[in-house]
Amino acid sequence: MQATSTASTTHAVITKVVVLTVLAVIVAACRGGDSTSPPPGGNPDVWNDVASRTWTLAGQSEGYKCLGTQLSADEYITGFRLAAESAAQAEMLLFVMDTPPTLGSFDCSSDTGGGHLVYAASTGTTPIEFRAGQGVHVAAGKYLLLNSHVHNATGASVTDSTRIEGRVGTSSDVTTPLEMILAGKLAFSLPADDAPVVINTGCSAGSDQHFVALIPLMRSLGVHAKLAVSSASDTVPQPIYDAAFNPAHVLYTSLTTDLLVPATGHLSLSCTFNNTTGHSVIFGESASQELCFTGVYRYPVATGTYDFLSCARNGSFDFRRPEA
Repeated sequence: MQATSTASTTHAVITKVVVLTVLAVIVAACRGGDSTSPPPGGNPDVWNDVASRTWTLAGQSEGYKCLGTQLSADEYITGFRLAAESAAQAEMLLFVMDTPPTLGSFDCSSDTGGGHLVYAASTGTTPIEFRAGQGVHVAAGKYLLLNSHVHNATGASVTDSTRIEGRVGTSSDVTTPLEMILAGKLAFSLPADDAPVVINTGCSAGSDQHFVALIPLMRSLGVHAKLAVSSASDTVPQPIYDAAFNPAHVLYTSLTTDLLVPATGHLSLSCTFNNTTGHSVIFGESASQELCFTGVYRYPVATGTYDFLSCARNGSFDFRRPEA
């Protein structure tokens, strides 16, 4: 009788342990795990700071806050995300440069930047995680430059921070390096009425390239974004993105498969705005002005002269605005 009782007790304990373990796995799966939780059958998903700085902004003001850092070792980044986003955070760009304007934290302008654009974000931007084999490679000795637009709409001074995290990879994780361009328009005006206004623009591809993911970038008056690609044989551009825009939640979209844009291809972009301000609004660097861009991750990365705004600036290494 004693042996039977002991066996029954042992069986009950084992059963309880198994049940608790299964429940713990289910709960962890539902929660999504923390930033270091390993995916099933894979390596730990580790996210580290790529660029981070604190700043102070007076009430009812805005500005651009930059940070320059030099890398002492190669970095391979397979995804980006914002961490602890401030309510005052607006657009931000992250560049890889040979030489930055300066090192450390400093006040700057919307024009501060250059080199290879590797990340763009705005209010409420979702994480971007690249497909296997794709990512951003920053070589040792290169510089990262963060340019962050912040806008304090409150009446009180705010001290906060901008933090961009990267998902850590190795050289074998990034066999196809990526970079970003900003397709869009640098000069436009929205009339002082609340009828929808569509701003159209585009550029021609000067070499074969593949599109991987994209993010629309407008401000508070933006309501819709569209991006289409056509080749020489297309009579109608093929939409690759056509969706409503929410300025409070600026989302990345990863394409289902990498999209080949041939050298003869053409990129068409439109931004739709609803100007409810009662006065005309122009393109500009202020939060009270507007933007019309779509950030596109692509490969292969450019070599030699490269301008991340070449599609909008009329003349580029890989993109050229069509002649009027």
